[in-house]
Formats: sequence, C-alpha cells, structure tokens
Amino acid sequence: MYDDQLLQEKQAGYREVVLWNLNQVFLPKLTVEERRRLQGLDVQFPLRGPERQLFEYFAAAPAKVVLPVMSIRFLADLSVAYAWLQSQGYTLETVTDYVSMLKYQPPARFGGRYPDPRAALQILAERRRRSSVDLISGKILNESLQLHPAPRGRPHPLPAPGIRPRGAPRARPGKRGPG
Repeated sequence: MYDDQLLQEKQAGYREVVLWNLNQVFLPKLTVEERRRLQGLDVQFPLRGPERQLFEYFAAAPAKVVLPVMSIRFLADLSVAYAWLQSQGYTLETVTDYVSMLKYQPPARFGGRYPDPRAALQILAERRRRSSVDLISGKILNESLQLHPAPRGRPHPLPAPGIRPRGAPRARPGKRGPG
C-alpha cells in the first residue's frame, strides 16, 4: 500500500511522538513496581511488520513492543478520512466500506496493490488542510497511539470514530462520501 520512501520519511516522527507519550504520559502514571517491570522495554518501529498486515501492532516477551510504521500510517490515513468525512457531513460508513474491501478483496483486484485510504476515498490534499480536519484527525491518531493507563479500577475509554459526543451535530443522514 505504501512505498518504502514514504514510510522511511515518517519513521522518525512517529517514533518521536510515541516514545514521548510513553515517557512523558504513560510511565509517570505507573507505580514504582510497574515502572520497574518495564525497565528494558524495547519499542521498535520497523517499516512493516513480519506479516506485512495493515494493523500489525504487537508485543512479545520479555519486553518488546512492535509498532510498524505502515500500521501507524494506515491509522493516520483512516483518521484523516474519518475527520474529513465528518467535517463534510458525510456518513462514516464510507471508511467502513473501504476497510471491508481490504479485508474481502485480494490485492490482485487492484493491480497487485491496495489503494491507500486517501486515494481510495478521494480525500485530496487541499481538502485535508482544513484546521478542523487536522484537529480531529490528530486527536483520533494521538488517542489511538497513546500508551496511557486507565485510572485504577475503571475501564479504559477507547476512542470510537463515528461516535458523537453529547451535543455534537449529527452527520446528515444518507449523504455518502466521495467514491
């Protein structure tokens, strides 16, 4: 889906953001014992995971976390798609349809390579440069990548793109995204 050159360009930035969140947000909230157990944690950012899947984040014993750059980029592109479609009042089912296409259609159907979300969903660069799209997509991506613990005794609140917070305007029913 993504060329090595693009992934290499993004690798250092993704690493910096994730490690900053780990060290500045997540670790300070842990107990001394929890921090001790995480000493020697090895967070790796290969261009792609061993299975070359789009969502291939994983942990391995004894203390390794693997966050492939391709998986982060795919999540970033889906975040932009959700934010742009929402800003235009389109249904968010367009993204779900795209992800279903990836699951149920072989790459051969698309010339041997899946189309990236921005191209497939026709979200052009000039459309993505809106501050509201940047803000919403950044929040989706950052919340998805943050390594922060839930308050003790409470479940972790996972972000759910497409779920409206109370008081937020509804998307116009039936209006589909481009593509």
